[in-house]
Amino acid sequence: MLHPGSRFQMAGDLLETYLLRWGIEKMFQVITQVFCLQQLIGCTPRANIFQAAFCFVIYNAIVVTRSYVAQAGKVKPEEVSTAKLFKDVQEELIAQTKLGSAQAVGRTMKRVKTQEQMKGLLKDLLASRWRASWRKTPSNPRRTRGRTQRVRSGRTNVFKELQKHRLTRAAPLVTDRQRR
Repeated sequence: MLHPGSRFQMAGDLLETYLLRWGIEKMFQVITQVFCLQQLIGCTPRANIFQAAFCFVIYNAIVVTRSYVAQAGKVKPEEVSTAKLFKDVQEELIAQTKLGSAQAVGRTMKRVKTQEQMKGLLKDLLASRWRASWRKTPSNPRRTRGRTQRVRSGRTNVFKELQKHRLTRAAPLVTDRQRR
């Protein structure tokens, strides 16, 4: 038999685990939306695992970058759009490979020996990069969906048709003779 206090401990552990799961779900949603994972690069399990692992590395890099640019912009990291930031980082990396010098990046990275030096380098590099366009679009709680419109082709929602069918089956038909 369980001690009464242990039930509360189990409930707390369960809630804590669920909150971790929710964070993981949100991370997967961001990865699939921001990195456009509607199509996978391969059909083998190894290709899918590689793509997932690569996306996790990129996601972690974007999260770290987001915290530095948020600090530079004096906003909370949650206020910075991951999608907008990723798009800009992607464009800058393309420009760097086309116009910049890989040797200059290599020389800078050779000077970095410790984690603290890397933090300082990132802070210095990203301090002047803040853009207001990275801020998330504020949500509009009053925005509601419009009414469903019937499609002229005669097609309709299967759920609606099932509901109509259930209602007509449940309500007995009243004939003119029964009304008299």
